[in-house]
Amino acid sequence: MKCKHESFLRHEVCKRTWCLIPITILKEDEQFIILRISCGTEWLAPIDNSGRHVRLGETKCWRLAPRVWLNKDLTYLIPKDKWLAYGITRRIEGKNELEFYINFQRPLKKQSWGIDTLDLELDLVADVSKESAVNWRWKDVTRYVELCNTTFFSNRDRINVNRASILAKAEFEQVRNELLNYAEISAQSLDLSLLSNTTVLPDDVRKLL
Repeated sequence: MKCKHESFLRHEVCKRTWCLIPITILKEDEQFIILRISCGTEWLAPIDNSGRHVRLGETKCWRLAPRVWLNKDLTYLIPKDKWLAYGITRRIEGKNELEFYINFQRPLKKQSWGIDTLDLELDLVADVSKESAVNWRWKDVTRYVELCNTTFFSNRDRINVNRASILAKAEFEQVRNELLNYAEISAQSLDLSLLSNTTVLPDDVRKLL
């Protein structure tokens, strides 16, 4: 089992980098990766020619620019062979609010620089409850349907998300306590200086250095 080291999470579209985020791997075994995106972390985000941060599917012409991950820590427990990730967010300011998260995404691919996936713009969210039943609500359904209708997402994406969503809530209960425990582990914010220490990077990221 591998514990607590720095790496990168890349979201990839047609073999291009959609975004690249420095992460802390809190735990890795044969079934799961547990990672943290820490508030204050510098990451590479997709922007258009005007410098506006763009959403998935809005343009085929984007470039990468540094941005700062604001307001909250995000801890993910990601099964290695499934089309989703279980998450918990913690707001750093204000009431330190917590929120559970099920993010539908493509299965992880291990790469020399870290791990690849693609967020499929569909989520289940809920206020954190340590004991009672979780009351889930859908998020970004309209956006997800639009991307399916425009065929930005493939039939394979749609079919696998449908399958994953059937068991997602029940499977979450099996990992809820572990997710809560790892959300308590501290991990510092990271910056893009990590890129200079990484020997193998995606070609479109290396061109930025």
